[in-house]
Amino acid sequence: LSLSLSLSLSLSPSLFETLSLLIRSFQEMKNINSTVKQQNAFNTSLHKTQQRIEVFKEAFLSVSKNENGEDVLLASTLIQKLVHVMESVENLPLYLYESPGA
Repeated sequence: LSLSLSLSLSLSPSLFETLSLLIRSFQEMKNINSTVKQQNAFNTSLHKTQQRIEVFKEAFLSVSKNENGEDVLLASTLIQKLVHVMESVENLPLYLYESPGA
């Protein structure tokens, strides 16, 4: 505050206004630069997300042959195997170690 007050007293009004505009311009450029950096980071993140989606599509939406020679999606094969695992887990005996009398 004292620096700006002493500058305003010692400088002519037009020079002070010019310096003031120049400082505001630098501040705006700094803000724009920070916004551009944020936008670049967002674009990089978006690009990586799109790459992940493409890898997922290639991995799970591709077609392969099953044991009968029929074309099937790899995703459906994976889901069928998960269902089989879940069904086999349900058939396993459950041991309750915290039951009374154990």
